[in-house]
Amino acid sequence: MAKTNGGIVVFVCNWIPAIGADNAANVEATYPPTTTVLSVACTGRLTPGILLSAFEAGAEGVLVVGCAPEECHYVSGSLRCGDVIEETRELLSLVGIEPGLLGFELLSDVDGGAFAETVSRFAAEVDKVRQQIAGERA
Repeated sequence: MAKTNGGIVVFVCNWIPAIGADNAANVEATYPPTTTVLSVACTGRLTPGILLSAFEAGAEGVLVVGCAPEECHYVSGSLRCGDVIEETRELLSLVGIEPGLLGFELLSDVDGGAFAETVSRFAAEVDKVRQQIAGERA
């Protein structure tokens, strides 16, 4: 993964969430400009190594946005991704990264506003976690 300039890396399923990301521009919905959106065939294909590499490349937070389970084109991709997220959070703890900096959301709508709101809400949570970490170090 290429070096990021901080910000949020968002992995989106190529189906509903990716369409929502595209539609965000159509409805002029905004989310933090330091967000990098990466489309994957299915979030169920992600691995802890891929998610950890985003942090290694400099991401402040990583969000995975999959399809609602009943809308998954690969039947159980979103459910599998949930397991990968939990495994990755455990690994983050082991390497000294706050597990709350990894988010996981499921969308059932291609609404661009909903996508932008999801990303913005996660970015605010990342800011809160980062401030808390900074406060603990001070």
